[in-house]
Amino acid sequence: MMYSCGLCSEGYRSSKAREEVLDPSCCFMCDLEHNNLESCMVHMHKQHGFFIPDVEYLMDPRRLLTYIGLKVKRDFMCLYCNDRCHSFGSLEAVRKHMEAKSHCKVHYGDGSEDEEAELEEFYYYSSSYVDADGKQLIAVDDTSNTIELGRGGSELVITRRNDGKT
Repeated sequence: MMYSCGLCSEGYRSSKAREEVLDPSCCFMCDLEHNNLESCMVHMHKQHGFFIPDVEYLMDPRRLLTYIGLKVKRDFMCLYCNDRCHSFGSLEAVRKHMEAKSHCKVHYGDGSEDEEAELEEFYYYSSSYVDADGKQLIAVDDTSNTIELGRGGSELVITRRNDGKT
C-alpha cells in the first residue's frame, strides 16, 4: 500500500507489518499464536499480566483485542500511557517499555473521562444498573417505562406499566 509523507509529499510503501490485519488470537506482546481467542487471553494474563477490565460487560472481546493489539503492534503505543506519552520508535521498544513498567494493561476505570471514552464503545453497562433488591433500574428499548422520584426526592424508582397498571 502506498502512502505519502505529510511533510514533503514524497510517496513511500509501508512495511509489511503495518499492512497486515491483526489476528486477535496472536499475542500482541510476544507474537505467540494461539488456536483461539480464549487461550490467547489466558496466555497474555499468565505470561504478561494482561487482563481485560469489566469483562462481564464486554460486548465483543475479539474487537477489543484487535483494537488494542493494533495500538501496540501498528501504532507502537503503550496501552497504559496511551496518548499521554509519545508513540515509540519500534514494536520492540514499546514492548520493552510495557514489560518494564508493568503497563501490560489498559488505562480504564482509573483515568479521565477522555481515556475511558476511548474504550466505552466496547462495553455495555446498562445491565449493571440495579437497586438494592437486585431489580434492574433501566430497561433497554422499553418506552413504556416511567421514572418517578421516591419520597424525600432521594430515591429513583422505575416502574413498568402493564395493561394500564403500574
